Amino acid sequence: MLSSAMLSATVLTRDNSRTIADTINSLKGVIDELIIVDDNSTDDTLEIIRSIWPEARIFTRALAGDFAAQRNFSLEQCTHPWAVIIDSDEHLDAVLASAIRKATTGKSASSLYTCWRINKNFSIPTRVAMARPILIRTSLRFQASVHEYIPGQMTMLEGSLHHNSWAGVDDFVHDLNMYSGHKADLWLREKRNYSVPRVVLRQTAAFFYFFIKRYIGERRYRGGWKGFLYCLSWSSEELFAAMKYMERYETNPKTNQPLRAACTPEHYDERKS
Repeated sequence: MLSSAMLSATVLTRDNSRTIADTINSLKGVIDELIIVDDNSTDDTLEIIRSIWPEARIFTRALAGDFAAQRNFSLEQCTHPWAVIIDSDEHLDAVLASAIRKATTGKSASSLYTCWRINKNFSIPTRVAMARPILIRTSLRFQASVHEYIPGQMTMLEGSLHHNSWAGVDDFVHDLNMYSGHKADLWLREKRNYSVPRVVLRQTAAFFYFFIKRYIGERRYRGGWKGFLYCLSWSSEELFAAMKYMERYETNPKTNQPLRAACTPEHYDERKS
């Protein structure tokens, strides 16, 4: 009888005492090694982890707005060929836990596996296909500082990953603020030079795209008016990113120049945000 390969799990944390116990408990019986990379938590997140999994290997490392670098650092610490990639506000259900072990038994058909994720949020729980992998070979590496990913086709596993996203509206607004800031900072690091009209039009288009994708494509309309308001608010991240980009660009000491009022062909950059 074939046995499954040794498995690591990597978890990025920062002040997740509300949800971390569910995350760690769901990994019991699934993985052989737990890697925690903590972004300077100030609550008792790490104490909870140590109480549940004393052998966890815990590293403290500032996120600095680069999720891919943080995940890649966690993968570099793994000593096994496979890793479960899970966030500190997520947990595996029993079916997904079993599917992960089966996927690493014998010769695996894929190096990248994903799953369905059930998001619990302001309106109602929604089930969507996750864009991020749940199980990968530890030799692979993530790309993109924000909304990180690994190129390649992903195989869908049975079961679901439960995402307990926000404690409330204040927590949701905190994340909108954080992610829009990360996005603006990323554009500046990449030396994107958007004109005012372009960044406004670009992010307005992104606002409508993500609203339609979430409200209709992910069927969040089932949440009624709460689902409508939730998707509208969530899509506003794109507008905040535009505002923060303009503000940061105008005050950036490396440029010390205002945004241009018009954009010329050589300034076009079609990379995805």
